[in-house]
Amino acid sequence: EYNLIESGATVRGYAISFGYSAAGQLHTGNIVRFNQIRRFNDNGIRITGTVPGLEVYNNDIYFAALQTSSISLTGIHFGSTSSNTGAGVKIYNNRIADLLTSTAAVTIRGFYQFSAAFTGTPVMFYNNFIALGKDLTSNPTIYGIDVNTSATGTPTQIYYNSVYISGTASAGTNNSMAFRRSVADLLLDVRDNSFYNTRTNTA
Repeated sequence: EYNLIESGATVRGYAISFGYSAAGQLHTGNIVRFNQIRRFNDNGIRITGTVPGLEVYNNDIYFAALQTSSISLTGIHFGSTSSNTGAGVKIYNNRIADLLTSTAAVTIRGFYQFSAAFTGTPVMFYNNFIALGKDLTSNPTIYGIDVNTSATGTPTQIYYNSVYISGTASAGTNNSMAFRRSVADLLLDVRDNSFYNTRTNTA
């Protein structure tokens, strides 16, 4: 907590990562909070493996200046599939904004859940602020919240988030969406969010 993650050169990969643990071992009760994440190549915060009781809150994720990146740039990536029973994951009160990249053909996401059939206590993603697209005149694909899970398992709870997609693309026809469901028939619990997309294309 209370870290400033920033450097003069691009950080290759992830700023903060919870990876897979050894068989039978859990990352239990961890807290990621009050961090300022200014520069990364792929994911600002990446969560995989078994993480019961994890809380991610009050983190500020944005780029202070244009930088290069991988072709997939995500503020918070959640990739756990199971074993959170009894102590679910809570991701809340985070700010994700201005992920500015000069990389061509990039996909930018504020929050991305890619976890097949998630089981256990629900993932709660709530009270987060996401603003993307401003000052990006290239042609990225932009998703504020992107959920790619399954038609079975435990639905993710997505409550009270504010997502704003803005700016003008100078060319191309790539999509921008404040909220995206990547897979047909997946389970979701989406309530009381503000989704607003004003991005336009001059091409």
